Amino acid sequence: AGMYTGLIPAGTVYAKETAKVMLISGGTQTPYFTIQEAVDAAADGDTIALQAGTYTENVALTRAVTLTGPEEGEAVLTGGVSLDGPFTDGSRTTIRRLVFNTNGIYANSWGSQPNLSNITIENNTFDGIAYTIPNCGAYSAIHFNLDPAKPVSDLVIQNNTITNVTGANASGITLSDIAGTTVIEGNTIDGVSLNCIQLPSNAAGSVSIRNNYLKNWDADVAGGGRAMRLGNMNAQVSINENSMVRTLAAGEDGAEIIKVTSAANKIDAVKNYWNSAAPDFGACLNTAGYFDAKPYYSDEARTKLVEFAVKNERTGEEYAALQTAVSKAEDGDTLLLGTDCTFGTTEQTGYDPDGIGYGLYGKVQRALTIRSEGGPYTIRMTGYMHILASLTLENVTVDGESGAGRGISIRNGATLTLNSGATLTRVNYSSTIGGVRAGD
Repeated sequence: AGMYTGLIPAGTVYAKETAKVMLISGGTQTPYFTIQEAVDAAADGDTIALQAGTYTENVALTRAVTLTGPEEGEAVLTGGVSLDGPFTDGSRTTIRRLVFNTNGIYANSWGSQPNLSNITIENNTFDGIAYTIPNCGAYSAIHFNLDPAKPVSDLVIQNNTITNVTGANASGITLSDIAGTTVIEGNTIDGVSLNCIQLPSNAAGSVSIRNNYLKNWDADVAGGGRAMRLGNMNAQVSINENSMVRTLAAGEDGAEIIKVTSAANKIDAVKNYWNSAAPDFGACLNTAGYFDAKPYYSDEARTKLVEFAVKNERTGEEYAALQTAVSKAEDGDTLLLGTDCTFGTTEQTGYDPDGIGYGLYGKVQRALTIRSEGGPYTIRMTGYMHILASLTLENVTVDGESGAGRGISIRNGATLTLNSGATLTRVNYSSTIGGVRAGD
């Protein structure tokens, strides 16, 4: 088998002008009119290089080859590629630099398994995948549906772009079943009917899902899709450095971002962005006990790492919301901010799950210090802040955003002290007996 750089040599003479497929085997280069002809003539380890153009055939890949598009221009495949194998001699199968429209890459076989292993799918573009191949059983841009007795092993899916996968129950990537080492890294998946990534059945070995940008899953809203849907995770699973982003329709409850059926080991899910600056892990993970999710990023670009939202320095207890931390604190406590947060009277809704008490939202009733830890961070006001005891701010900005009903009321002899780095911006305040003073 020969190494191939991705460029068809200048001056190559084709058998006919329309032959755009080159089989490269050792030092021999042979042109073919179709991809399938080249596959049928190839040996494991060979390279099949495509010139720019559109290829409508459905390709059955039966050799462990490198199937690659050009470095300039696009090789567009509309008929899809089925991984038929068997790939058993240790050679790696690689599919790279191709554009898939309508039909994607799939392996779907029960009873007569293709024994798939050592596969890389990288740097491809998938758009408008809706499958027109009769009875192929696939509905995801990259779709492996295999017998649990013969899972795909040692699979790498990296640096692909998947958009507009609109068929019924269509997802970006579906892998069922997997073993060995599975890596899903650096992919962008935007606009799928169901899940961006789903591992719906059994996973063994190790699974790494890293540095992916997952956006706009569950496009039909009613389908119950998520950024990730995981089945029986008997593997060591790590989910890190991903951004999961979705804009909810009016009135839509789409808080759940990852769902898992079972996990033999704790899932390492630290350092992700969870579609919110202050994620509620009880809502966005169906079983939060399966995951280690902190620290997390509070921004989509993953530049602001949050170890905690709010922490009581004395007790070490962490809280998702400043209001809860304030209500649970005692006189003299210091609350540490680990990210931007909100506070104010209008945060109260029709129920009170944290037991703060009706009419107490937005009120500081004990002498407290609030300090940014690694900030500075901002407290964005959602309504009035009523200070009824001494409050000291350090390295914190309180921003009223010039909104109506967003002011600070200092009463009953209380004081608000602004120590080093503390500022008030776009805030109105009034005082009854108490007042605002500059501290250290």
